[in-house]
Amino acid sequence: MKPACINCFRHGAFKRSVAGLLLLAWLAVLAAVLLPRFHSHCHADAHNPAHECAVTALEQGKFIGQSPVLIFAVVPPSIYVEPARLVSVCLPAMPHRLAPGRAPPTA
Repeated sequence: MKPACINCFRHGAFKRSVAGLLLLAWLAVLAAVLLPRFHSHCHADAHNPAHECAVTALEQGKFIGQSPVLIFAVVPPSIYVEPARLVSVCLPAMPHRLAPGRAPPTA
């Protein structure tokens, strides 16, 4: 029997609950951006200019609106090597008999 903690990651309910919690956290940050009283309720020093948190970063546009960074990957040229051809050599059949006097003893 498998432990229950391993199977919980495979169930859709676990994934949906994690997604729901992340959505609630994002909505809480957006609410703190829109409602300064909610932000000051969460932080005592919210009105301090040196205060930095997720809410102030979102207000300053550090999360949204940044120009995307383009990453170019240089692909080295591939080298094609033709596989070696197998050449079969036909050899004449040799008798598999032992020389006279070299055979196993007979009864």
